Amino acid sequence: MTILQTNAQSSAGTLENQQIHFTPPKNHRFLFLDALRGIAALFVVAYHFPNVMTSSFAANGLLAVDFFFCLSGFVIAFSYEHRLSETLSFKDFTVARLIRLYPIYALGSLIGLLSLILVQHFVFHAVSWAALSSLSALALFLWPTRLSSLHGTDNYPLNPPAWSLFCEIAANFAYALLIKLRMARTTVLLCVITGSLALLVNAVVHGNSLDAGGRQSDFSLGLARVTFSFFLGVLICRLYRYRPKNADATWISLLVPMIITLLLIGILNSPLFWMRTETFRLVAITLCFPAMVYYGSLARLPHSFTRLTTALGELSYPLYLLHIPFVTLLRARRLLQFTATHAMLVHGLVLCTVAILAFISWQVGERVDLPIRRALTRRYNSYKQAKLTPISSQPSAPEITTAQHDEA
Repeated sequence: MTILQTNAQSSAGTLENQQIHFTPPKNHRFLFLDALRGIAALFVVAYHFPNVMTSSFAANGLLAVDFFFCLSGFVIAFSYEHRLSETLSFKDFTVARLIRLYPIYALGSLIGLLSLILVQHFVFHAVSWAALSSLSALALFLWPTRLSSLHGTDNYPLNPPAWSLFCEIAANFAYALLIKLRMARTTVLLCVITGSLALLVNAVVHGNSLDAGGRQSDFSLGLARVTFSFFLGVLICRLYRYRPKNADATWISLLVPMIITLLLIGILNSPLFWMRTETFRLVAITLCFPAMVYYGSLARLPHSFTRLTTALGELSYPLYLLHIPFVTLLRARRLLQFTATHAMLVHGLVLCTVAILAFISWQVGERVDLPIRRALTRRYNSYKQAKLTPISSQPSAPEITTAQHDEA
C-alpha cells in the first residue's frame, strides 16, 4: 500500500465521520415505535375534530404530544449520543435536525398562511396585511409569538401544533450542548427531570390543565412538558443500552406489541371519566409512556408488518403538522348543523376525513419530504467535503511506494 493510498483512506474516514447521515424509513431499527407514533398522530387529528363529530373519541389526544417527546428523547439519544460525544459537531447536529424537521413545518406554515389569508382576511376581514407579514416573519424562524411583541392567543397562529416542534428543537439543542460540555451525566438529567416534574405536579395541584404550550399564557408549562418527557426518553435509551442479554425474549416479541398498542389507544381514547382527569394524565406521562417506549423498543415485529409500520412512521410527522387547516374547515357552521341532524353519518365522515388526511400525509412524506431531506443532506455533505478535500488533494510529488521509501 502506498503512502498516498494510506492518506486517502484516512481522509475518507475523516469525511465519513464528519458527514451527517440520512436514514431511509425502511432502515429504521425501531419500526414498532414508528407505528406507535403514527397511531398517536391519528389521535391528535381526532382530538382536534369538533366534539359533535367525535363525541370525545380522543379525549386524551393531547397526551400524544408527551408520548412524542418521550419517544423523541429515546430516538435522539440512540442515534446521536455516541456520535456527539466523539465526532459529530454541534453545528452538524443542528443542521441534521433542521433538515429533518423544517421542510414539513415550512409546508404546514405556508398552508396555514394561505388559509388565514383566504378566510380571516378576505372573508371576515379580521387580519390585516401587516399582521400577516409579522406572523410570516416569525414563522420563518420558528419563533413563538409569546417571545415577540405580538399579542394574541396562539403561539403559532399559522400552524398551532408547531409549538411542540419549537420545544422539541430547544430540547434537542440543550441535550447536544450538555453532551458537548460533558455535563450530560445521568445525575444531571435526573435533576432536570425532577425539576420539570415538580412544575407539572404544581400545575395539576393548582388546578391547571396539562394541555399547555400552544397558547401564550401557558407557554412555560409546555416547556416543562417537553423537558420532562424528552430527557426521560434519553434515560430510557441508556437503560435500553444496558438491558439484560435475554431482554429480547420470544414472549416480549409476541405479546408486548399488542399490549402496548391497546394501552396507548386506551389512554388516548380514555372512555372512562376518571381517565380524563389531570391526575390520570400525569400518571400516564410519568409512568405509562416511559414503560411503553422501553418495552416497545424491545419488540420485534414479523417482517410482514414492515410496510405498515413504515407507512405509519412516515405519515405521523406530516399528519401532525398539516392537519389543522383541513380540520378547521369542518368547523363551518353549515357542516356542524348537518352533523347535528345526521348523527348516523358523522362517524363515516370522520373516518373518511382521517383516512384521506392520512393518505395525503403519507404521500407528502414519501414524495416531498424524503426527497427534499435526501437532497439537503447530500448538499450539506458535499459542502463539508469541499472544505476538507483541498487538504488531501493538493498536487504532490510522484507517488513513492512504501518499499521505495524504505530503500531511500
